[in-house]
Amino acid sequence: MTSRIFLPIIGIAMESTASREPLEILKRALRIAKDVRDFRFAGDVAVSIGIALIREKNLRLAKRMLSMARKFYTNDHHPGSLEHSRVRLLEAEAIWAWEQGQLLRARALLHRARVYALKTSPQLLFRVDISLSNLIERLGKPDAALDYAREAYNAAAGGGYNYDRAHGLLRLYELYRALKKMDDAYLALEAALVIAQRIRDTRLIDRILRERKAFLKIYQPKKKKKKAAKK
Repeated sequence: MTSRIFLPIIGIAMESTASREPLEILKRALRIAKDVRDFRFAGDVAVSIGIALIREKNLRLAKRMLSMARKFYTNDHHPGSLEHSRVRLLEAEAIWAWEQGQLLRARALLHRARVYALKTSPQLLFRVDISLSNLIERLGKPDAALDYAREAYNAAAGGGYNYDRAHGLLRLYELYRALKKMDDAYLALEAALVIAQRIRDTRLIDRILRERKAFLKIYQPKKKKKKAAKK
């Protein structure tokens, strides 16, 4: 449908709200989606606008957009779209709750999102598990956060998503470092660098190299033992 020409801008709006242009394009896409009764896409756009508004700290309007998204998804009867829609909306509502300081509610929403993500795709499961890892660490449970980070990495690896694998390894690195498991942290960071170089993501490579430089100031990698020469 016509409204779907705006699909690439959703990612831009979610990554940055430094410019008003992406948000305005999203609003235009929403109007078109409503006119052509493309309810699933209208819901997706409403969720993206809601997330952008949360990042602008406009929580009241963000709540209205998420409520609007829920109505759109309720009217969407396209086969196979329901779980995906539920995951998107529950994730967004969790972000809103997090920004309001309602961390336990955010956790409950993410757990519900995870149930649907398990039925949908490894990529969605990766995203939800990373969010759970971040939230549970914030709740003071780094060991439990590590479990979700491992689940996130396994989802990315199983789905063959190298970009997500690299980010999953970075999350593992952060938690291993927080837990003082420095050897594991180093291995995770090195593995992330290998994948980032393989997919030639220069921004990610630069980020990992900066992190690696800082980490090596406090950590000395163990030297591999040389094999004894055969006599």
